[in-house]
Amino acid sequence: AVNAESEMPSSAAPAVNYFALAPEDEANQLAEFIYSKGFRAPIVIAAQSNLYQRMNDAFKARWNKLHQQEAQARKANITSVTFNDSESLREGITQALDVAQSNQRINQIEYMTNEEVYNMPRSRRDIDAIVAFASPQDTELLNPIIEASLNPYDGKQVPVYATSRSMDYNSGKNQWRDLQNVRFIDMPWMMPDHKWQQLAQETKQTWPDRSTLQNRLFAFGVDAYELLPQLGMLNTLSYITFDGLTGTLTLNKNSEVERNLPQAVIRNERVQMLME
Repeated sequence: AVNAESEMPSSAAPAVNYFALAPEDEANQLAEFIYSKGFRAPIVIAAQSNLYQRMNDAFKARWNKLHQQEAQARKANITSVTFNDSESLREGITQALDVAQSNQRINQIEYMTNEEVYNMPRSRRDIDAIVAFASPQDTELLNPIIEASLNPYDGKQVPVYATSRSMDYNSGKNQWRDLQNVRFIDMPWMMPDHKWQQLAQETKQTWPDRSTLQNRLFAFGVDAYELLPQLGMLNTLSYITFDGLTGTLTLNKNSEVERNLPQAVIRNERVQMLME
């Protein structure tokens, strides 16, 4: 986190502002966006680690709050999957989608009739979105599992959403192939055709081998530096925003910098911006 004393009028006490790349911020934004799109029955898949469980908890807390505001009488319908390896990931997804139970029913019918049943396992039809809080490597694994498990008959597309924590821009083209159709949020600095192309070229020349994490931390440092002279205005006028490398930045009532991130989707092994 970055602490900074804003430049306030002499009559006012100096304010301390806080700026961090908190993973909960992305989980909250994802919950608000998915809920606003009308989805009400998501599967939330989270790796069994402190980071992704924090995002999982933040998402569910924000989702329940949104649900209570809309209809307190109904229960928020979230299906949870927690995993710690590829095997538990596959089992968790198939059980959550009811594919495992569908397979069992097919096997029972075959046993009772002593004949082969020509049928395909069917997934649950109430699921309308899937949210992943997982590493880039695990997200590459889970997306093909999801596509293979969904029911192909009704032609319904169940969107898969992720955060920047699921993206590694140094993994090569294989990653983008395995993440086909995954929607995610990330810093503007990481998106194609952003407005800081000259800065990106200069940093690439001076720091060609930086990792995705280092690239994000660079953007964080730039924004922290450029925010300093803007804090007085941001503290005084709550509607003012700052377009930074890490997102559209505002100050909330707790003097914390909040980031709003753009959305993108993986199509044809490329990152494409979304304007939703």
